[in-house]
Amino acid sequence: MYFTFSLFIVALGIIAAHVDCLQLQSCDDHPRVRLHQVDLNPSDIHSNQELGIDAIWNVVQEIDKPLKAEVKLFKKIGFIKAQLPCKNNIGSCTYDLCADGSVPICNTKRGMHRSNGYKLKVPNFPPEALGSYDVEIRIVDGKNRNFGCWKTSANVVR
Repeated sequence: MYFTFSLFIVALGIIAAHVDCLQLQSCDDHPRVRLHQVDLNPSDIHSNQELGIDAIWNVVQEIDKPLKAEVKLFKKIGFIKAQLPCKNNIGSCTYDLCADGSVPICNTKRGMHRSNGYKLKVPNFPPEALGSYDVEIRIVDGKNRNFGCWKTSANVVR
């Protein structure tokens, strides 16, 4: 369950480029992937539901596996933003993106790529996990080279 949520958070940052419900910012001047289109269905993140992702991206420079995501997760509580530590593989952790082979971004060959109907199971969150989050995701390849970096905000609701 925690690994699925981790992949969900990572996938948001990797493939979300222009999504109405997310305000995404690149934090990388020279990304090795160009994002062209992303659709999330539904647009809100609901506890214990499935999230569908369709995306189109262009890998502009070959990327060496394994891909790792360095995630910084911040929970917003009023005007305060607290970085969540890495606990049980949730929070501000480093994740192996291609561990189970199901993440579409693991196709690292140069050229255009498409993911249609990729599904992520969002786990059932306890009430204290619901709320607003800021996420920064930096993807590095097997040679520790930067793949891309994205920042976004998301709301997790019941």
